[in-house]
Amino acid sequence: MALFLIDISWKRRKAQDGDDQTGTKTYAEYARTLTRATTQASKKFRRHYGMHLAITKTAEKPDPAGIFNA
Repeated sequence: MALFLIDISWKRRKAQDGDDQTGTKTYAEYARTLTRATTQASKKFRRHYGMHLAITKTAEKPDPAGIFNA
């Protein structure tokens, strides 16, 4: 098992004044494969933000410091 950094890009479904319309959120996920880590991060994102934000893209984020590399 490995630790993955998953970067989720999102957009707001309905525009709101004073709030960002797009952005990114990063999750650290412990899983056997990148696919499973991406799925877990997406589920957490949807549980937290519900129908207010839509996921536009998910990708593995590099770990520049090498902290999560075993």
